Amino acid sequence: MGHREGVALRLLLAVAAPAAAAVVWGLFAAPRARFRVPLAGVLGVKALVFGAAALALLGLGRPVWAVSFAVVALVNTVLATADRRAAERRGA
Repeated sequence: MGHREGVALRLLLAVAAPAAAAVVWGLFAAPRARFRVPLAGVLGVKALVFGAAALALLGLGRPVWAVSFAVVALVNTVLATADRRAAERRGA
């Protein structure tokens, strides 16, 4: 693979990967997701998207950023899940 092809592939991935993550998130994990899935499915999508982002940072040679992002994503997901469960109990 030549230099141009490598650059083109990296650019394609730079656009396609976040776009795919956004589509999957919107379909299954967003508060107004098109498809309602059990909580385990929502958490699986979040783990996949956030995990891929953390691995991408790691692949770029940014281990501190990768771990920091993973920790923030985990804390955010725990808090959002607790809030979602509380809202469900309130009937909201």
